[in-house]
Amino acid sequence: MLALQSTHYLGQLNHSKEAGGFSAGITTYPNVPYAENLHYHEAFILSLVINGGNLEKRNGGEVERTPGTVTCHDAGEPHQSTRMLSGSCHVNVEIADGFMKAHELHTHAAALEKGSSADARFLMLNIYKELVTNDSESLLSIEASLLHLLQFTGKSDRRQDSPAWVLKVREALYDKWNENLTLNELAIIANLHPVNLSGYFPQYFGCTMGEFRRKIKMEKALELLKYRDLSLTAIAHDCGFADQSHFTRTCRELTGWNPKQLKAMQH
Repeated sequence: MLALQSTHYLGQLNHSKEAGGFSAGITTYPNVPYAENLHYHEAFILSLVINGGNLEKRNGGEVERTPGTVTCHDAGEPHQSTRMLSGSCHVNVEIADGFMKAHELHTHAAALEKGSSADARFLMLNIYKELVTNDSESLLSIEASLLHLLQFTGKSDRRQDSPAWVLKVREALYDKWNENLTLNELAIIANLHPVNLSGYFPQYFGCTMGEFRRKIKMEKALELLKYRDLSLTAIAHDCGFADQSHFTRTCRELTGWNPKQLKAMQH
C-alpha cells in the first residue's frame, strides 16, 4: 500500500497554501481514464469534488463521488479510486494532528461525514474560492473556514447528546423545505414552546432557523446546477428564492461564488 506524505497526491497539486499544521490545494488529474493505487495519507484529509469525479473504495464499500461531494479520511485510512473521470478537479485540505490538538479539536472522518453535508460543501467551496483568489488575506480566510467546519460540522445535530427534538425538527425542515413552515408548527413538532425552540436552535444547528432554511434551499439549488438545460431563473424559482438576485446573493454569502460560476465549474 502506498503512503502519501503531506501535500503529496496522485494528481497535480496547484494553488497550494500551507501554514500552522494545515495545507490546502487544488488537485487535477490526468486527462485519461485513471485508477489510483490503494493508498493512505499521513494526515487527516478533507476533499471536495469540483468537477469530474470518481468511484472510491473505502471501508469495504464503494462510493460515487460527483461534483459537490465532500469526503473525509482519517490519517492512515486506506482508500482507492477505481475510476477517475478525465480532467477531474478536487480541493484537498490536509490537517496535521498538531493542528487538531492546538485547537482542542477531536473530529474524525466518520463524525464529520455525519454532520451537515451542506455546511461542509459551502465551507469547502469558500476554501476553493480563496485558493483561486490567492491574495494576502486568503490564508487567514482558509483557516477560519476550516476551523468553522471542524468545530461545528463535526459536532452536528446528530450528536448522541442532542435532545430528541433536534432530529425531529431537522427532518421536518428537510422534508418540508419548500413549504412555509411557521415557528409554531415547528414548536409543536419539537414539543417545545416557540420561545425555547428559537433560543435553543442556534446551539444545535449553528445558525438561526431562517439561515438554516436558506442553506437547505441552496443545497437543493447546487444539485440542480448540474443540469445544463435548467436556467438560473428556473432554479431560483424551483428552490424557493424570491428571484434570481436573491438566489445570487445567498449563493455568494454561503459559498463565495455566484450561481453562474458554480454552474460553469460543473460543465
